[in-house]
Amino acid sequence: MKPVSRPRQTFSERELQIFRAHQEWASHFIVYSLVACFVIAIFEYTGADERARTPALILLATMILINVMWREAAELTARIELMLIDRIGSQPHAN
Repeated sequence: MKPVSRPRQTFSERELQIFRAHQEWASHFIVYSLVACFVIAIFEYTGADERARTPALILLATMILINVMWREAAELTARIELMLIDRIGSQPHAN
């Protein structure tokens, strides 16, 4: 039986470029998390009550989870793109 995928220790330069492009796409979302952290820090500095801080912390926790999912989605799409490149590159071209 032929294995579906083979584990590799090193990546080519093209593969690294694909991974970097997808990771860069996913890292744009972290800016929103940083803004939420800044807002929470302002709440702490100004002594805001629990009614303001609790929703901000819930929002921050939600944004962190979404950021993790975006990063995993970026890695998955990069792997799918590499599989498609391998599959298309290994097929003979029709004339």
